Amino acid sequence: MRKSMSGLCLIAIAFTVACGSSGSDTTGNSSCAAGSNDFYVVESACSTANAGKLVRVNPDAACKDTILSSLDCPVALVLESNGTGYLSEVTQTASKPTGQEQPGNIYYIDVNNKTKTLVNDGRNRVFMAPKALFLGQISSEDTSKGLGCTNGTSRILFVADEGNDTSGTVWKWCLDTANLTGSPEPIAEISSDQTAMINPRGIETLDGKYLLVTARSADGTQGILVRKEIGLAGSTAIVSFENNFFTNNLKFIIKDTNTADTNFLIVDAGDGTVSRYDTTAGTARALQNNLDGPRDALPIGDGYYLVSLFGGNQVVKTKLNGDTPTNVATGLTFDAPENIAQISN
Repeated sequence: MRKSMSGLCLIAIAFTVACGSSGSDTTGNSSCAAGSNDFYVVESACSTANAGKLVRVNPDAACKDTILSSLDCPVALVLESNGTGYLSEVTQTASKPTGQEQPGNIYYIDVNNKTKTLVNDGRNRVFMAPKALFLGQISSEDTSKGLGCTNGTSRILFVADEGNDTSGTVWKWCLDTANLTGSPEPIAEISSDQTAMINPRGIETLDGKYLLVTARSADGTQGILVRKEIGLAGSTAIVSFENNFFTNNLKFIIKDTNTADTNFLIVDAGDGTVSRYDTTAGTARALQNNLDGPRDALPIGDGYYLVSLFGGNQVVKTKLNGDTPTNVATGLTFDAPENIAQISN
C-alpha cells in the first residue's frame, strides 16, 4: 500500500512474529487468477524450519497463490506499485553468531516474477530480529540530505530490529539508486541505549518528517509509542497516554487511510485490541477488542479493514466498530499470518 507525504512517498509496513499452529495451504497454487481486490499475506510458520511463505490472496475467488516459499520465519513486507519491495525474515532456525540470537535477513523481492535477492549478504549481520519495515521514496536532494542520506539515494528503508530481551534498534538504510541494495551500511536512527525503549515492533511516519514506533518500555512491562524526528539527534520522545493503556505486546502501527492522515491504528496482541491514535488530539481509543491474536491490519476503503489473526490462522474483514469479523475468503486459512499488504492501483 502506498501513500504520499511531503518529501517522502511512503509505503506500508509489517509486524512481529510468534510461533505456533499451522494453517492449510490446499488452495495455494498458480491457478489462482489475479483479481481487483487481491492482497498479500506473510505466513511466518516459525515453528518449522524454512516453512514460511509469501502468498497472494484473491478473496473474491477464495484462493491463494504462493509467491515465495521455503522462507525461514518471514515477518515484514513492504510493496511498491510496480510489485517490487522488501521482505524480512528472522531466521530463528539459522546458526546464531555471538551476540545475535536471531540473525535476520532482508530481501529485495518482485512479486510479479516471484523472485527474491538477499540485500544484506556479505555486508553485515546487524539485523538480529527485523520485525517491521517501512520504505520511503526520496523526492529531492534536499530531502535526502535532510534525512541524513547522500545525493543519489532514491529510497530509505527503515527496519525495526526487535533485538533481544534488553535491546532493540530502528535502523535507517539509505538505498543505492542503481540497484536498491543498501549502501552504505545501515545507520542506527533509534536505539535502546539512547531512549527508554526496547523491542521496537512497528514503524510509520507522520508528515514525512517523524517516525512513530511501537515498542516496549525499558523494563519490558508496558507497550509504548516512540516519536522521533528523522535525522535529528536528541529528538526522541515517548508519547504519553493513559497509564498502562497498552500491554507489552504491541505489534504494528499503520496510517488509518479510512479516516485521516493524522490517525494511526495500533495493534495490541496482548489483549486482542486495535486502537486508533489521533495525533491531532493526542489521544488513543480502543476500536475493537477480544480479537484472536491480532498481528496486522490494513485499511481497504469503505470503512473496512483486513486483520490478520494469528490465533485463528485467519485474515478477517471488519469495520473495527464492535462488529463480528468475517473470514475474508471462505475456506482459506494461513500458517501463522503476520503482515498484510496491497499493491496500489
